[in-house]
Amino acid sequence: MINPFNSNLKKFQKDEFLKAASRIIESGQFILGKHNEALEQGLSDLLHGVNVVCVSSGTVALECVFDYYIRFGNLKRVAVQSNTNFATVSSVLRAGGEVVFIDCDESGQLDLSDLALKNKKYDFDIVVAVHIGYISKSINLIEDFCKKNNQIFVEDCAHAHGSSFMGRPAGTFGDCSIFSFFPTKVINGSEGGSINTRNTDLTEFARKWRNQGKGGVYGNDHAILGGSYRMPEFNALLATLSLENLNAEIEFRKNNALVIADGIKAFDVVDPSYMDCFSGYKLILSSSAHSGQCLEKYLASHNIICGGAVYRTPCHRQPVFKDEKAGTEHLPGTDLFCERHFCPPLHSGLKEYQVLQIIDTLNDFNAQY
Repeated sequence: MINPFNSNLKKFQKDEFLKAASRIIESGQFILGKHNEALEQGLSDLLHGVNVVCVSSGTVALECVFDYYIRFGNLKRVAVQSNTNFATVSSVLRAGGEVVFIDCDESGQLDLSDLALKNKKYDFDIVVAVHIGYISKSINLIEDFCKKNNQIFVEDCAHAHGSSFMGRPAGTFGDCSIFSFFPTKVINGSEGGSINTRNTDLTEFARKWRNQGKGGVYGNDHAILGGSYRMPEFNALLATLSLENLNAEIEFRKNNALVIADGIKAFDVVDPSYMDCFSGYKLILSSSAHSGQCLEKYLASHNIICGGAVYRTPCHRQPVFKDEKAGTEHLPGTDLFCERHFCPPLHSGLKEYQVLQIIDTLNDFNAQY
């Protein structure tokens, strides 16, 4: 069985985790301790010095950002591509915002032309770009578009740890960005997330917001309506160890992506070679003749389990968002992309023969069908 994800920790890191976890228990410092600080510093270094605040999940990181801009900042209308995770949209709605769905291009990235057209109709306050591992070739144009229109630009980088384009890491193009450390991610904290920004006011807000609105770690003075959204020290420790392996993990994934892309026949590949660095969270393939779901089922029948698509059912077609109609009048690229693409396993746990097995299985499918 070839699984879609793996833990990239070395044996010595697993031993280190167990020893450090024991010290956490002995210290009684289960939250907001040195492992949170170490992870925040490591991520800040990765993002060229931006401020980083760790929270309990990537979803919570998004909720914090939109609480700041919508509930407390009196902004309202948010443009977001529909081929994204539930959390990108739900966090806007929880903060009292209005969602406008934007189409994606052939690579699954926010479509700039659709963004510009719908801005004339809806007049956005905030624009969200979701990096599906890749960074859009138009990211600088999207950044300029937001600046020209006085819009806040938010990057959802849940898939893009370590990705960079034109000398800039994912997470540094917008006014702020978020990471997720869910178990499937390139940086794995088993759970957790972070808010990343040069906005010192947002940084201070996030530190209070995650800790019941308190200014310090302890005490009983609540300055804002926050919640209990702290990242446990165990998760921060695990994510910090995973961060240590980021460059090696990306190198493995990049090489696997190259081998698969070179070896398969009659499949379209979203080529990441234009980027400085590609996180390799997902390699996006598609067939003009078959649905992505069909390919996933065929691979599964040969013991190759794909990671989830990005995303098979877009948000504008999710029952929970049935009342969110703004922008749904034109999303043809999204429907086509979500139906056609699929993502084979790519992680560093793959053996060479397993990578070849993926290639042979896909080519066998093409020969048969």
